[in-house]
Amino acid sequence: MSLINRLPKSYDELNHKIYFDIINTLPSEKPDWIEDDEEWGSYIQFSILSKLLNIPVIDLERLPVTEIIPLMNGIAYFNNEPQPSKTSLKVKVIDSLTYDEFVNYQKLMPNHLNHVTEIMKLVVANRSEQEIESMSVSEVYEGFFMLQTSTKKSLRTFQISLAKRLVKMSLKQIWRMILKLFSRSH
Repeated sequence: MSLINRLPKSYDELNHKIYFDIINTLPSEKPDWIEDDEEWGSYIQFSILSKLLNIPVIDLERLPVTEIIPLMNGIAYFNNEPQPSKTSLKVKVIDSLTYDEFVNYQKLMPNHLNHVTEIMKLVVANRSEQEIESMSVSEVYEGFFMLQTSTKKSLRTFQISLAKRLVKMSLKQIWRMILKLFSRSH
């Protein structure tokens, strides 16, 4: 099988675990030993190809230009952010999580890029663990988008409920004060 046929063609075909492994291992800044931006771009592309194809960078660098350029073009989608895709995922509403699930969720979220699979296992209602393990990057992005939307709705509902309670408490306090004033005046 040729190398180009082994590459995922888009984020829809790329497993999220491989993607986040790539993202977490790429340096965020250009190392001092890399002199220019073109070399930096090549370094990033070779690193991505190495992870996707499970071939050491040194072996990729030995490939003929006629083979490496199509490979680099084949990962051009990495130049863009993944987009959520339409999916049949059902994300649990945050306030429907058990206490243990919620605590685990809170622990994992600050460093979510390292814990995507674990978070998905906590919040996705209609997929098995094995199905979650094999989700694409696009599906995971959609799951996080849905989770964010669900969390915002839950927070809004909580804020409204809290505001109503505060108003009710304030009215009760005001009523007590009025009653005290009337009882003192008589």
